[in-house]
Amino acid sequence: MMNSLAEADAKNMDMRPPRPAIEKLKRLDEVCRTLRQRKYRDSFLGAKGLNAIAAWLRPYSNGTLPNAKIRTELVSILKLLQLDTGHEADREHLEASELGKIIMFYFKNPSESMPLRSECRDLIQAWSAPIFADKDEDERKRRQRERAHRQRQAAEKAERERREKQEREEAERRKKLQPRDAGFRARASVPQPSKMDFVINPGKANDPFDAPKVSGGSSAPKNKQSPIGGRLGKMLQQKKRGARDRMGGVSVEGRGIQL
Repeated sequence: MMNSLAEADAKNMDMRPPRPAIEKLKRLDEVCRTLRQRKYRDSFLGAKGLNAIAAWLRPYSNGTLPNAKIRTELVSILKLLQLDTGHEADREHLEASELGKIIMFYFKNPSESMPLRSECRDLIQAWSAPIFADKDEDERKRRQRERAHRQRQAAEKAERERREKQEREEAERRKKLQPRDAGFRARASVPQPSKMDFVINPGKANDPFDAPKVSGGSSAPKNKQSPIGGRLGKMLQQKKRGARDRMGGVSVEGRGIQL
């Protein structure tokens, strides 16, 4: 019914001279009264009702806009339908009708009334928000990662510069110290032990805790230490000798006797 009324008005406007397009205006109240009932929403959308609304709102071929009352009432009906573009069915109905282009046209039309332009703007924002939600979320996460990376790099750079400045100041201070000043050292500073964190295991062959064991559960016999040699060894051997051993080496001629 709505499509036939839209076609009748379009034919009247195409005539020479154009005839008044009043067919839609005659049935406007009846159409709006029906569409305001929520129980008809799903069946209206399933029957391509948005295409019919687009036909009622679309400008005529000669550039003339539909009646102002038709534009105002149908835009209000679109707000009551609460189309959710996050829902696949609603998004498909809206894309097939190309109703978004018509609403955008009224929003950008400078000769349109401000109240209607405001309602068109609200519709555009409501319809576009779910579509761009995923893209905006990905972009927001990307910006957060980049910001965290920049902050981490800035913190590392500031810490590195702070340590370098502290080392330079300490070196300059030590250069100016005199022998009588506190903290003066007449020698080189003892190097601090470095932090040794090993991440490569040398293997069981070099692990002292995994030494091979002989049968019976006892570990392999250790190598005997070689006897102490040199002068220290001789001194130890002399201490082990008894008094008789030390006196047995006395010569009759007196050799070896210390006076």
